Amino acid sequence: MHNENELLIRNALIRTMDSSDSVHEAVLVRDGRIAAVGAEGTVRSIGSPGVVEFDADGRTVVPGFIDAHNHLSDVALKSKSVDCGTPPLETVDEVLSVVERYCATLPAGRWVRGVGFHFLKVREQRGPTRWELDEVAPDNPLLIKDNSGHASYVNSAALLASGLDECTPNPWGGHIDRDSRGRLTGTLYEAATNWVNTDLMLDYARNDRIAVIELISAKASEYLTLGITGIGDACVTPLISELYSEAAEMKMLPLTVQQLHASDHYFSQQTFRRGDVVD
Repeated sequence: MHNENELLIRNALIRTMDSSDSVHEAVLVRDGRIAAVGAEGTVRSIGSPGVVEFDADGRTVVPGFIDAHNHLSDVALKSKSVDCGTPPLETVDEVLSVVERYCATLPAGRWVRGVGFHFLKVREQRGPTRWELDEVAPDNPLLIKDNSGHASYVNSAALLASGLDECTPNPWGGHIDRDSRGRLTGTLYEAATNWVNTDLMLDYARNDRIAVIELISAKASEYLTLGITGIGDACVTPLISELYSEAAEMKMLPLTVQQLHASDHYFSQQTFRRGDVVD
């Protein structure tokens, strides 16, 4: 009878990556943790009689990879976004047409996120303006992320929903673009994007929180198939941190996630005040 809680990997080239770069031929995994590494006979003696065995046939075994700078939560939600990829799209007008068709399928008021756009990859060498976005998304708050990671383009509905207007000062670490008359153009740089992105994520979670958790879980499981067992998510809002915790509690987060928190006054929020522990 097999003991499904134990796995013996044998006949392998096991690189431990320890200080002496030692190499062994067998490893015993018990309850998801490495219990022993060494010669096959020694490791086998530690395992139970019904241990599940895997013959690696001389192949190399290494520890799981840790991607220290990743954007799991962002990538996981790509399926809930409109693809504004450049290429294949070549002009701002082509991007606007794609957005218009996508918004036509959604109820008024639902937030829309565009991904895959880079201002240097379109003929005009610029992002869409607030007024251009208003024409194709008059009833939906819209945010298109620039692939540079340093800017976003939003429409008037998004600015209004996030409380941004001509009197809003630039945040620390960010810039709100304005034209020669002082009007907001809809281009937000760096930390200025946080306000709008936070409201967009809140809308996603409000409409179907479980679906968002499932998307994060599915992408994390995909990472596992590539040997990635831990990541550092480099942009975690309070909401995303909550979703990570909920996914872990539901046994739907199959890898380790270290979080780089990105939000104004992050720890002033009740959930994250000193004394609370959020793994």
